Formats: sequence, structure tokens, C-alpha cells
Amino acid sequence: VTDSNDKSIAAKTVVYKSMYLDAKAPTLSVTVTNGTTYSKSKTATIKIADTIGLAEGTHTIKYAWGTSELACSGLTSSTTIETAAGDKSASANVTISGKNGTGKIYICNAAAIKDAVGNTRAASTLLSADMYLDNTAPTITYSLVSPVSCTSSTCGTSGYLAPLKVKATCTDNGKITSFIVKDAQDTSDTQSNTSGAAITISLATPGTSRNISATCKDQAGNSKTSSSASYRVSKKITITYNRNNATQIVLSGGGFVEDESGQTASQTKYTTDPNGATFSTPSISVSNSTAVIKGWSTNKDA
Repeated sequence: VTDSNDKSIAAKTVVYKSMYLDAKAPTLSVTVTNGTTYSKSKTATIKIADTIGLAEGTHTIKYAWGTSELACSGLTSSTTIETAAGDKSASANVTISGKNGTGKIYICNAAAIKDAVGNTRAASTLLSADMYLDNTAPTITYSLVSPVSCTSSTCGTSGYLAPLKVKATCTDNGKITSFIVKDAQDTSDTQSNTSGAAITISLATPGTSRNISATCKDQAGNSKTSSSASYRVSKKITITYNRNNATQIVLSGGGFVEDESGQTASQTKYTTDPNGATFSTPSISVSNSTAVIKGWSTNKDA
């Protein structure tokens, strides 16, 4: 090929100019690190990006957290993302706290987002990401398991026969990671699990104020410690007779003691000896699990 000045271009010479084509709209995204792990607060990253470059502008992004799907019109909070002409990406972080549940963060762009060549991401593009939050302490409940009651005529006052089984259960808005239950007076009897499932402690040692305590923790770091109600727990003893002792008769089996420390309990149930002896104003003193009934009548040898 020869021009008017007799200058030529060699055969098969290729002349070209680069031409970049972009038909893709900018992208909008939201991400949450460890979104399905419960915590008291979480931060989401909202990002605008384009492979060729974004147009200059200020972009308003609306957002809200919820446990059911939200529409763009229901997103009440907002943040802005600034882009300079040609920026490949820009982002903003938003933090959600004080919520409870297996929720999501929802976002949408209030207006269209354009790139440098005019491709457009339409307004009101709704996106979401998992965001599990928990800001409530676990709940611990207590109940008795098949309790055997005793009355004032057998225990000296109302109460329960040992061993008294007390059950503790833990529930939570999120995920339980530790549940520890123990005999409040005998901590050697301690049980635990990581689900909050029921744990039963047997109160075998007699006492006027016996209970259990529990501590429950969840994945978000919330914790609850509490104690059950206090119960009077009595121990059954055996009846034996000493008819040759003119001052006392030893009882076991039809009575109950609260502890083994010498506590005294008034007892009116045993006013008659099954073998015929009767008692006047009897009382029972408790010492080392032995109940002694005092107050013989004159016909003690009958």
C-alpha cells in the first residue's frame, strides 16, 4: 500500500487500537463474618464495585436487621458510600447490636448506582446476609422430681423425705455452651452439659434449708447464675425399743430427722408404745441420726 508521497506499508501489517467494552452493571454486596455464630453485636460490610470503574457519586444505602424478610421501604437506617470517578470499589461498615434471634441484615440502594460508562444498578436492589444476635441471659428453671412429702407429725414440720431430687433446665434465645448444676451445700455433687438439657441432683443429706444452684452460659457470652428454692429435707430412722431403760426409748423408722447435729424436734405422733407403754408429753431429741423419746408414764413396763 502506497500513499500520495510514495510511502508504503508492508504487506500484512495489522493496525489496531484497544477497545474495552463493558455491559455489566456495578455490583452491590453485604457480608458478615461468622454470621451464624451468636454474638451481642456484629458488623456488616456493604460494598459497591465495578470491573471498569464507578462513576463519581454519593450513594445512600438503607439497612435494617430482622428475623423475617424486610422490604426496602421497611429499612429505617442508612449509611453513605462515596465513590470517585474510576474507583473499582468502595465500602462502608455498619454495626447492629441489642437484638435477639436468628436474623439477617437487609440492605438496598436508595438510588441507582452507575459505572464510568453508564451501566446502572437499579435502585431498591434488596440483599441480605445472616446475622445471629443474642443479648439476653439464659433462663434457668427448677422443679422437683417425684418428691415424697412428710408432715409435721413425721418431720416435726412440713418437708420432704431424703433423697429429694431437684431438676434444673436451661433455655436460651441463642446457643448454650455451658450448663453447670450442683448441690449448693455439697459441691462434690456437680454435673454439667453443653445443651441446657435437664440435670437432676439428689439432695440426700438432711437439712432444714437444702437447695441446688446452677450457672448457664451462651455462645454470645451472656450468663445466668441462680439457685432453687430451699427445702426441708428429712431422713427416716429405724425404731428400736429398750424396755429395760426407765427413762428413755429409742425410736427409728417412724420418725424423721432434719440433720445430725443434735437438733431437737417436738413429736406428738409416738404417744403410745406398740407394746403397751404410754408416754406423757413426749418429745424427741435428735443426735447422730438417733431419735430418743422421753417422758415415760408409770406403766412403762406394761
